[in-house]
Amino acid sequence: MISSFLNNKSNPALSPIETTELLSPTHSHLLSTTLQPYLPFALAPAKNVLPQGHHIVHFPTAAVDESRLDADGTETTYNPGSPFNRRMWAGGRIHWSRNTDLRIGQNIREKMELDKIEAKKRGGGGEMVVMSIRKTLFTPSNEEAVSETRQWVFLKDGDASAAAASKTKKPAPQTEKRETVFEHTVGLTPTALFRYSALIFNSHAIHLNKEHCLKEGHPNLVVHGPLTLSLLLEAVRGTHDGQWKEMTYRAVGPAYVGEQLRLNVGPKKDGKVEAWAEKGEGVPVMKVGFEFWE
Repeated sequence: MISSFLNNKSNPALSPIETTELLSPTHSHLLSTTLQPYLPFALAPAKNVLPQGHHIVHFPTAAVDESRLDADGTETTYNPGSPFNRRMWAGGRIHWSRNTDLRIGQNIREKMELDKIEAKKRGGGGEMVVMSIRKTLFTPSNEEAVSETRQWVFLKDGDASAAAASKTKKPAPQTEKRETVFEHTVGLTPTALFRYSALIFNSHAIHLNKEHCLKEGHPNLVVHGPLTLSLLLEAVRGTHDGQWKEMTYRAVGPAYVGEQLRLNVGPKKDGKVEAWAEKGEGVPVMKVGFEFWE
């Protein structure tokens, strides 16, 4: 199946996809408007420079014709193909150049390309396909401002959802509780998921249609991985000063509408910060590591 994907000469994923966008503050403002009800401090507006991490709501990968969407609303450019049709955002890495900002009002160019694709075994049995893409953002003078790798996991149709695996995850013992400088609990609503879906042009039904979620084995609407990430980014920004150099993140379990999601930020040590999201009595949802420019 992977060889068919890589050997299909008409596959648009095999060639770099370049897009130019006039960087408006509107998307950044709407992102802050979406996140603000779930954070206890005011979010800074985009003025001359796009806040770090806000590029996530620009250059959507799903900006394709509706005919190129799968039955569940996901875009198919980077889908490996049947029977691996069920996509989850698994993690990634973002690197910010030290002296090259994304400035409001500039024409920013994105280059998106396939990084790698591989077959792996699922924990507890079964197969999955892991696919990574690279997204690089350039200023009008062709300077690299942001370099990002995104990783998606594709499951087979009919396989157990991530919800089943999540039920087996157990909270860390109390003796392992990590030091925090920020803790905050949120309960995301269907409205928040709809707004975030609209911002990143994501029509994936697991974020929008409860009936579809139940069919896939989820108890309710699935919170976007990047939505959890955006909340953690703002939690870190509101807690620690400084310019981010690099951030890595991994989604380790699903979160759902109706659950309480706790955002945690650790102290800064040697220019590094850990942040994480968990639910219930400490069941992990996402882990994030930050490194700051000194």
